Amino acid sequence: MNVRSNIGLNGGEFASAFPFHLALDERLRVEQVGPSLARILPELAPGRPFYDVLQIERPSCTLTAEALRENLHLLFIVRGPHDLMLRGQLVARAQGGLLFLLSPWVTQVARLKALGLSLDDYALHDATADLLQVVQSHLRALEDSRTLNETVTRQRAELRETKATAEQASRAKGEFLATMSHEIRTPMNGVLGLLQLLQVSQLDPERQDLVETALRSGESLLAILNGILDFSKIEAGRLDVESVPFELPVLFEDCRELLENRAVESGVDLRLQLAPGLPNTAVGDPTRLRQVLINLMGNAIKFTPGGAVTVRARIEEETAGWRLLVEVEDSGIGIPADTLPLLFHKFSQADTSTTRKFGGTGLGLAICRQLVELMQGRIEARSETGRGSVFAFELPLGMAEVSRVIDIRSLRTTSGAEASDHDELHVLVVDDNPVNLKVASRMLQHLGCRVVLAETGLEALERWEEHRHSLVFLDCMMPEMDGYEAARRLCAREAALNTKIHIVALTANASPDDHARCIESGMQEVLTKPLRLEELKRVLREHRARERRAA
Repeated sequence: MNVRSNIGLNGGEFASAFPFHLALDERLRVEQVGPSLARILPELAPGRPFYDVLQIERPSCTLTAEALRENLHLLFIVRGPHDLMLRGQLVARAQGGLLFLLSPWVTQVARLKALGLSLDDYALHDATADLLQVVQSHLRALEDSRTLNETVTRQRAELRETKATAEQASRAKGEFLATMSHEIRTPMNGVLGLLQLLQVSQLDPERQDLVETALRSGESLLAILNGILDFSKIEAGRLDVESVPFELPVLFEDCRELLENRAVESGVDLRLQLAPGLPNTAVGDPTRLRQVLINLMGNAIKFTPGGAVTVRARIEEETAGWRLLVEVEDSGIGIPADTLPLLFHKFSQADTSTTRKFGGTGLGLAICRQLVELMQGRIEARSETGRGSVFAFELPLGMAEVSRVIDIRSLRTTSGAEASDHDELHVLVVDDNPVNLKVASRMLQHLGCRVVLAETGLEALERWEEHRHSLVFLDCMMPEMDGYEAARRLCAREAALNTKIHIVALTANASPDDHARCIESGMQEVLTKPLRLEELKRVLREHRARERRAA
């Protein structure tokens, strides 16, 4: 086969220009070898398959003439014996077969000598090969850049769409949780409110026991529903942590008082040990801290029949405040070591028999963990079966100005305090739900109040103009005019007439945002449904005290 005829050169010119050429037939057998290549690779004998001697490093392709033709535009890198590297281009021959136009890929002159070559063995086409490699590298870089830009643009669009979908889902979930909280608390207000009224009525012992059992069952159901809603809010990222000044020792005392009766009923000795040096005031989230304490202390009492529960609290000073360290230790049933890692997972308890015997959803400790972590703290448990458990958590607290400290007892959900007197108060109760209206009015009447009722915000304004009540209990969600607007208008009348109105929000929405909205609209405090007689007693007692001071 006359190779030179394919490129228009005579034999001498061809051998001089391409001393490392390699001509192959259609079956990739050697037909002709350039003089320099033949000198350093005598193994490339005519008729021998070239791949017995040489290996194509790049591009990656099948060793057939058809597959090689698909890569004519690429730079070929070929490896030979003794780590010899060759590079060049592949040419298709008109008469059939292929032609490699190669040159050694050597970067050091010493390496040339080792191969028995000199600079004179390099041909003019080597510069063309270098240029081809540069051009192809640039083309690959441009293609890679264009592909990367397209990928980034697509991913940005997908991220924007995903973010928008996630935000919409979060809003929908938040609205659903708020609606569910409202819809669950509203009927529970009727159930628990009327049971409380029955409890304080004159009943024979048997009926009294039935009512108290129903009331405890209702409270348990409410606790379960609250736990599920709280956990769902945390999962949805809808639960916020606030930072306000509060009285730290009072918070612990308050939690102990609230659980004292439950501990006595269970035969548990409930102890509180506050270390010397515990600051009177601190900055943090008293509501969430209280929720964690009540949960841990309640669990300890529940799982410690006839034993002791000890709550310890101490402070470690830090640069910008304190670190609160709390332990809740019990002498109860204990927890097997292999189940301790699962305690703070949702829907987990030590075993299924625990749920059957003591009840619960398995959400309490999961909520505690997430609340503590939201407050930048951590929580852990230590236990031994049959010898009790210790639940410990720590979290940072800031330093508070005494003048800004809030009354921690206003965070209570129940209270054992009785009304200090029975002076009749004239109060206005506003709620569009007939059951809620009945519950609130009957409770207040039981506590010695004369009650005027209204079912809408507009009607509330009319009733107030008639009687000028100094104490108003106002539902937030009502048709025609909601409680927020009614409160703003009552505050405007208060300023115009230079009188005093204390507005108490009645709401089934328990989130901090809802409470903040109540305060911003002019209401002085918030009661979350279901209403409790003890809470109403506190409100009335404090209102009577304000009126006496103003007299």
